[in-house]
Amino acid sequence: MDDGETETKRDRLLNRKDAAAYLTDLGLEMAAQTLARKFHEGCGPLCTHVGDRAMYWRRHLDDYFKEHLSAPRRSSSEPRVAAYAAEQDNRAPSPLPASLSKPRGPQSKLRRQRQLAPASMPLPF
Repeated sequence: MDDGETETKRDRLLNRKDAAAYLTDLGLEMAAQTLARKFHEGCGPLCTHVGDRAMYWRRHLDDYFKEHLSAPRRSSSEPRVAAYAAEQDNRAPSPLPASLSKPRGPQSKLRRQRQLAPASMPLPF
């Protein structure tokens, strides 16, 4: 048996309930109703229909899981980077620029407006 046949046998269609259980077993806790909502919103795993039943290919569920998996981090202060993006880059995730890691309260907004406004332009306050 060649690899194509083996891959086809492993990749089978799962109904919504079984697909939710499969994702939960992988570590992404998911209910069948959540899969239905995500399909409706267009943000869930790829879905196909057999008649009027929603069905999911296992490979699409694996891809969806990988999209939600982050690369390993040493600290919670490091930004989360998708694991597949880190693998494609073949490098460690880069930290956020200092300008993006500053607190975002009203004071920092005011400071940014002052920095960005030309000297001749009056500020709105």
